[in-house]
Formats: sequence, structure tokens, C-alpha cells
Amino acid sequence: MARNKSATDIDGINQKLEAAGVRLRVVVRNRKLSLRGTLPPRPGSTETKSKQTYLALGLDTTSYGYKMALSEALKIWAALDQNKFDWNDYTEITNWQSCQAWIDRYKKHWFQCKGDSEKNRIYWEREEWQLGLKCLPPEKNLTAELLIEVAQTKPPNTRSRQRLVQILTRLARFADILIDLSPYQGSYSASKVQSRNIPNDEEISTIRSAIANPQWQLVYTRMAIYGLRDHEVWHCQIDSQPPHACQVLLARLVRVRG
Repeated sequence: MARNKSATDIDGINQKLEAAGVRLRVVVRNRKLSLRGTLPPRPGSTETKSKQTYLALGLDTTSYGYKMALSEALKIWAALDQNKFDWNDYTEITNWQSCQAWIDRYKKHWFQCKGDSEKNRIYWEREEWQLGLKCLPPEKNLTAELLIEVAQTKPPNTRSRQRLVQILTRLARFADILIDLSPYQGSYSASKVQSRNIPNDEEISTIRSAIANPQWQLVYTRMAIYGLRDHEVWHCQIDSQPPHACQVLLARLVRVRG
């Protein structure tokens, strides 16, 4: 008889646990993953000895849920072996399916792939978080329906909508949520942006002279010379030696224009 996917995955996990000498087993209860094994009495219990019981993990029966269940089983077994297991660490387990829980796991995965550098921390905050992930309600479960709803919170056919959809798509892929958000991305294109009236050198110099505050005058000068965006002014390094190249920490190397 053919076995369903969840049973096969759980069998594989439990075989790994048994091979490692871990006397805990992953089971499905009320469509969620739990661990079963001999554990110390819960806080407030009248029991004095360890006994067979369940520990709810709050994980769905997805590929990611199985991986997390295996990881938790190994961690809990190590704590039991060292007499460091504490029910208080598990009695109020975060809702693993909430947006905040998924964002936390995605963030950890993102930095593992990209590297935990200052440049990447700035990029995460200004791009992944500010332009997309912060739009998700932290307490709600991450679902396809919610992603569609959030994807439409930015004006259609705009750069902000495009970036939001791109970020949500990456999160959905990480969470194994089968959803195509591309129809909600819109038809934004940089080529459709209206050209701007750029002042000539004389006009730029006149405006600079009219700025009384020397610090703001310096900001203006850097933006005019290097073509910096407003936020890039605060995250750049200018070489003291000619040709005084300007390196933007969030983007690419920009050189002085002749």
C-alpha cells in the first residue's frame, strides 16, 4: 500500500533519531507536529518522575516543518542528556506559522547566505525589511491569501509595489507556500518614468551658494558631484587622494565625473 508523504517523512526523521540514539519520536497530533518521549514533569505538576508525554512543536506537516522538528528533537535530547531541559522554554512556543516567526527564520537564512556584514545589515534594514517584510502583520499566520492581500497594499504600477511583490515572493518560496504573486506586481518600468529637468552647472552652483548651513552645503555638494541619493550621503566613503573616488556602502563604486 502506498504511504502518504507525511508518514514517509516522519519515518525518515524517526529513523535518523533512532540511529543517533535519540529516544524521542516525531508524531502528528491535530495536524501539527509534536515530539513524544520520556520527559521531566511539567511545571506545577504533582508528578515527581519523568514519564512518556508529548511536547507540541506547533509545526505544520511541511518539508520545513519536518526539518525543524528534527532540529528541535536533537536540541531537546542534548538538553535532557545534560540535565538542562526546562519546560519553560517550550510551554509558550511561538506560533511557528506566524509572519514574525517566518520573518525571523528567513532573516537568519538570508544572512547565512549573504554574510553578516555591515553592508548586508544596512541592505536588509533598508530593502528587505522597510520595503517589504514590515508590511506583514506579525501575529497573523503566513498564508497565500495573506500574501496576496499584503501585495496589494502599495499603489499599483509603482516601484514600491514591484519591490514589495519581489520580497514577498522570496519569502513565500522560503516558506514553501505555492503562490504566484506576479499578477499583482503591475506594469512598472523605469523606462516609463518621466524624464526630469536636471539643472546645469551654473544653476547647481547658484543653489549651493544660497545654502547658509555649511553642513547641509556639504551634503548638497556631495549629492551634486557624485550623484548620490539622499540616504546614500550618510553611507559613503570618499577617498582623500585624487581622484577622490566615492564608495557607496549600499551600492557600487562611484567615481568623480570629469
